[in-house]
Amino acid sequence: MPIFEISANPFVNTHLAEILIHINNRPIRTLLDLGATKSVINGNLPFFGNLTSKNPISPSPLILQCADGNKLPTEGLIDLKVKLNSIYSSQINFIVSKHLSHSCILGTDFIDSLTYTKNNPIVYLN
Repeated sequence: MPIFEISANPFVNTHLAEILIHINNRPIRTLLDLGATKSVINGNLPFFGNLTSKNPISPSPLILQCADGNKLPTEGLIDLKVKLNSIYSSQINFIVSKHLSHSCILGTDFIDSLTYTKNNPIVYLN
């Protein structure tokens, strides 16, 4: 059974790297976590049922391991389009878990979908 690590800070941090994204035209406050290898979405979001009716969850025996060693169960995987604004969007394969402290966590798989160059300070999504 594959285990993916996600980071979790046991201390209260009022300066988390949060960004606003849109999934299915719904705004979601999202934690940008550079310590997470995979992006995770909370299966308890009020509109999550609408997402799964269009994009079914693929069952997968994944377990999330937090930085503090705790393990979180998952429901599977789902492909969703993440939109930052009217220009930038990216298709992400999210792990679904109903045990997150955030609505959504974007990991390094999201960062890897960004395209940029040294000479250009603008970030483009693939």
